[in-house]
Amino acid sequence: MARRTAKNLDDLFKIIGEEVKESMEDVATVTKIYQSEAVQSRIYDTYTAQEPYMERRGYSGGLADKDNMPHTVSGGIEQIELFVDNHTRGNPDVYQTGSTYAPDYLSGIIVRGRDRGRYMTNRTNTSDVYLNGRNFFKTAVDNMQRDLAHIDELKRSLKRKKIQTD
Repeated sequence: MARRTAKNLDDLFKIIGEEVKESMEDVATVTKIYQSEAVQSRIYDTYTAQEPYMERRGYSGGLADKDNMPHTVSGGIEQIELFVDNHTRGNPDVYQTGSTYAPDYLSGIIVRGRDRGRYMTNRTNTSDVYLNGRNFFKTAVDNMQRDLAHIDELKRSLKRKKIQTD
């Protein structure tokens, strides 16, 4: 990292903002881990998939796959925002999954729930759980706030840049 010098407070704030914005990339990585864990607990652990109709993709192409979680970092020193989404499309092995393209993707269906479809009733008696909304985004945020994982990762990232935060 090239050392930068601030000539005035405006320059200093600009440098700090750029460093924090770069560090948000590290925070995004942690956020995706928390989202994957929330998918596991709120989606995959909630009900049993109906074999042989559906094989869960999990961390390999499914909702828990961090590669399906694009993120953006925007803003400046006044307010920097990290947005992590989930663009997983429906499983092609599942008949009539509904719209799984932008802006809903599969995550929209999961978060809101559904009132129709193939699994209104099923042989595993878990259709009620399947049809109810399961907001794994909220679960991930709640868990991160409880653990302060986003703050800890931001501090670690800035420390690697030789910026002390404590």
